[in-house]
Amino acid sequence: MKKYLKMVGNILLYTLIYFFLQLATGLIMGIGYTMKYIGTLTEMEVQDKLSQDIYIGIAFAAICATTIYILLLRKKEETFLQKCRFQKEGLEKSLYVLLTSIGLSAVSSSFVLLSYEKFESYEEVSQNINDGLSTFIGMMCIIILIPIFEEILFRGLVMSELKKQIPVSLSIIIQAVIFAIYHGNPLQGIYTFVLGIALGAIYQWSNNLWLPILLHVTYNLLGTLIFPVLLYYTEPYAWAYMIGGLILLILSMTFLYKKRKLSLPIEVPIE
Repeated sequence: MKKYLKMVGNILLYTLIYFFLQLATGLIMGIGYTMKYIGTLTEMEVQDKLSQDIYIGIAFAAICATTIYILLLRKKEETFLQKCRFQKEGLEKSLYVLLTSIGLSAVSSSFVLLSYEKFESYEEVSQNINDGLSTFIGMMCIIILIPIFEEILFRGLVMSELKKQIPVSLSIIIQAVIFAIYHGNPLQGIYTFVLGIALGAIYQWSNNLWLPILLHVTYNLLGTLIFPVLLYYTEPYAWAYMIGGLILLILSMTFLYKKRKLSLPIEVPIE
């Protein structure tokens, strides 16, 4: 029982550090922008400016959180780098990860287009993302910096804690659920859960965090800049994108599963 409580405690610690850093960063930015632009911009204009830069604040919170994780783990049995395994990877696997990303992005982008009207709260999420993409720095944060951190947190730290005490298959599902809940929106939670399953599986099969990072960065790139434009001009073919993406996803994931590192030890609960 103590080991399970320790596992839950560590997961809460990792996630809450990031959560409270995000809150603090958002609060500081809100106060700072209000003081800077008071008397020169309207309240609505200040809110728009804050929306454009909020992902820069989130990326800053992610960098601070990573620094804290490194310090917390420096004297533990597993250091930060031991938990988050970064290894060289072959071109073939990387190519199939890219194909997986294309398939996932096609499915999720089509799903969002076909169902967003049923999720009123998603309009605000979509607007915030579009605002963040309006600046180059914001775009880099959304597409590169934040995905890298999320892989460190959810796959490198959270999933590694889960695998110590529960079977791998259940660990992949639970970390995907945590990943989905963290995004705080029902529609976003649905497709991030599926994404989390794929990311967790690839991390387990490869024992290499670079591959989930490659998948996540490419997924965000395609899902923010490429597929929305394609679907805007070819909306009647959304179902075709979804079906084609699903086929590509299954084929590429099947290849990655067959090429998994069978020599990895199976981690099971220790009583």
